[in-house]
Amino acid sequence: VYETVLPEHPVPLAGDRGLLGQCLTNLLQNAADAIEARSDKGALEGPGRIRVRLAEKGRGWRLDIADNGIGLPEEGRDRLTAPYVTTRKKGTGLGLAIVRKIVEQHGGTMSLGDGPGRATGGAFDGAQVSLRLPKPADATNKTTKSVNLAQEGRQDPVTGQHERT
Repeated sequence: VYETVLPEHPVPLAGDRGLLGQCLTNLLQNAADAIEARSDKGALEGPGRIRVRLAEKGRGWRLDIADNGIGLPEEGRDRLTAPYVTTRKKGTGLGLAIVRKIVEQHGGTMSLGDGPGRATGGAFDGAQVSLRLPKPADATNKTTKSVNLAQEGRQDPVTGQHERT
């Protein structure tokens, strides 16, 4: 079950739409995989749930993706955004590393934590990933255009190398 909590107005955000879309795809896939892992262990009661929440926070935006999956390990959690670090059997360890790199290239930050329901036994008791992204300088312009991060071609989000297009 997907739940969205979004502003009722357009959200001005400057950046590469493809890369930001890749961030969202990676995070939603991780949440779905975490739910499947919890279900495989027989520990999932009820349906899998993923919540996407976008809210204005100061001079930027905060995007939270929470789930009721298996959660994040307490030990080594800070290393999960490093390339090739994974806790899954079939994982490559690149998903969160790519997300972190893209978010940083957009002037934002990323944090990993327990889902908001972990302490209370609520619906989203797995993991939560929070992204903070700045508003564009001209946030009053309702048609903020997408910009390419690399001036000469596309930049690989993990290595930072540029590909010529």
